[in-house]
Amino acid sequence: MTTTKDTPMDTPIPKAKAIPKVRVTIWHDHHMGAPQDEYDTLFRLISFGRNHMHSESPDDVLWLDGDTDTPNPDIVATLSYYEHGLCRWSRQGSGPPDYGGFDTVDFAGVLVWHKSVTPDEHVWFGEKPETERNAMIDSFLDEYTSWVNGNTHGFTLSLISHCESCGHEVRDSLDMPSVGGMIGGTEAAYQVRQHLQYELSDLPADTEVEYVGSDGPVPYEVEQLPTTLGEFAEDSDA
Repeated sequence: MTTTKDTPMDTPIPKAKAIPKVRVTIWHDHHMGAPQDEYDTLFRLISFGRNHMHSESPDDVLWLDGDTDTPNPDIVATLSYYEHGLCRWSRQGSGPPDYGGFDTVDFAGVLVWHKSVTPDEHVWFGEKPETERNAMIDSFLDEYTSWVNGNTHGFTLSLISHCESCGHEVRDSLDMPSVGGMIGGTEAAYQVRQHLQYELSDLPADTEVEYVGSDGPVPYEVEQLPTTLGEFAEDSDA
């Protein structure tokens, strides 16, 4: 063994103390209700598929009080349904290509007004340009599709360090509750960013941030987030 005059063999070399890192653990939120269960939503999706959730018979939905001469005035849009492993709901004619009818049902359901919507909200929605109305419908359908596919998330923040004696990982929970109730990777990434940017600003800028999944993969949108706390601060200054 090589030693030096300044460092005798029986004198331990001090270990550099590593800066702790922040671990963002993404977990599947199994308790998320459907988007249309929220009181402040405009729409409610009804499927004509008997094996689907929120399913009703077309005869009970398309006509007013069973009168086939009077269309149901609560219908906002007709819907197509695509399924190949996962599924996707879309406005009729605006979704994925119809592969010979194998994966797509052209008229699979309808979007109707939520029971909480007032007449004034009907007027407010109807006065918007068609492109804006379609964008609002598409946003709801994207959220519903994410929910029905199980794309629902929560996350927990931990401070990770290592024991200086044995090197084992030490995890300290941060003084904040876990966050759940997020539908889709975009919403999960937004909430993670908000917490890292504003709740942990007292930690050093070069603190590493890692993203792990506890019961499945980390959503793509979360994986694209910065890997040090300082980068979040830079984003907020931009």
